[in-house]
Amino acid sequence: MVYLKYLDLFKAGYKVRYALISDVHANLAALQAVIEEIEHQDCGRVICLGDVVGYGPRPQRCLDITRTLTDHIILGNHDVAIFNTPEELSFNPIARNAIVWTRSQLSESNISYLQQLPYTITFDRCLGVHASPCSPQSWDYITGRFDALRNFNCFSQPVSFAGHTHSPVVFQRRAGKHKVRVLETDHLKIEQGFQYIINIGSVGQPRDRDPRAAFGIWDSEQLVYELVRVDYDISLTQSQMQKAGLPRFLSDRLEHGV
Repeated sequence: MVYLKYLDLFKAGYKVRYALISDVHANLAALQAVIEEIEHQDCGRVICLGDVVGYGPRPQRCLDITRTLTDHIILGNHDVAIFNTPEELSFNPIARNAIVWTRSQLSESNISYLQQLPYTITFDRCLGVHASPCSPQSWDYITGRFDALRNFNCFSQPVSFAGHTHSPVVFQRRAGKHKVRVLETDHLKIEQGFQYIINIGSVGQPRDRDPRAAFGIWDSEQLVYELVRVDYDISLTQSQMQKAGLPRFLSDRLEHGV
């Protein structure tokens, strides 16, 4: 592989502040809180990295809103499971229960919309995936340095953004090297000669023991990434889930961020 001076790729690109969201999981209260914060952040475009539905109580409304918010939405594994029975069968019983219920709540037009979504997106010299650059349709998790190292070899852009794990993290590698660093930071300035995999966390079901909704902001002019956390009414979502008859485990976990 030919390693590039990654920052040079940005120079001719269109510069804009992007709001990056992922794993909404039909949590309307969290999505609305995030949208309100995005409006305050002067973002020019929204990118959604998948899993708009699944788990949560308001799949139809969340998909309608997200479709209005952006044309840039990619598929997540829960989105695929809505129309792909083998994918649904790969889920654990609790997640499968939620998928069956979710499917019954979605209009035919929204199911058809999910079917035509892509698995990846490129924007402003960045790659967006739901799970991993190497196999975006296999739903592999990037949870540590070894996973990250393998995936660094599968994209040429300076930055790949992802979701899927519901836990924000930044992996960094110097071009041509095998050492991968995990950066403990919510505010990152891209450095020349490095490549990054940035997990933006989850809007609707965080799992890093911080129950606040999470999303990212990418400033392609300043080459700065920021993780943003937003409080929302967790009890409202829990109440909606209980009324819908969704598994209690799914609602209980929201207040603990696990």
